[in-house]
Amino acid sequence: MPTMIPTDGIVVTLPGTSATEGLVSAKVFGAVKPGVTVVSVGRGSVVDEAAMTAAIEDGRVGFAALDVFASEPLASDSPLWTHPNVLVSPHTAALNPAEDRLIAELFARNATRFLDGEELINRVDTVEFY
Repeated sequence: MPTMIPTDGIVVTLPGTSATEGLVSAKVFGAVKPGVTVVSVGRGSVVDEAAMTAAIEDGRVGFAALDVFASEPLASDSPLWTHPNVLVSPHTAALNPAEDRLIAELFARNATRFLDGEELINRVDTVEFY
């Protein structure tokens, strides 16, 4: 029998890498205290969605607030859309109505920097993706 994880909540904020893929697994959900709250805002590949869905159905997860999924957008027939103990939120951290303009401006600045051989702004590590 697995050791119980005596926690009221699991908050997933990890990047999606080969080291984190499926990290929050059936084994984790099998060890949690019944009724645990899960918040997932990192990358969808970190949580085993099938295992989480089963844990929601059997009460091991009492509530899930989900911002990310393994495949986005979340399939229209996913049971997560209609489950009363699940909150699906849009995958965006935008708090600024000018977000699209700001993204375009950053892209233009980086394109110019790239063409001029300069260091890029907000460069992403393409191995670890953070």
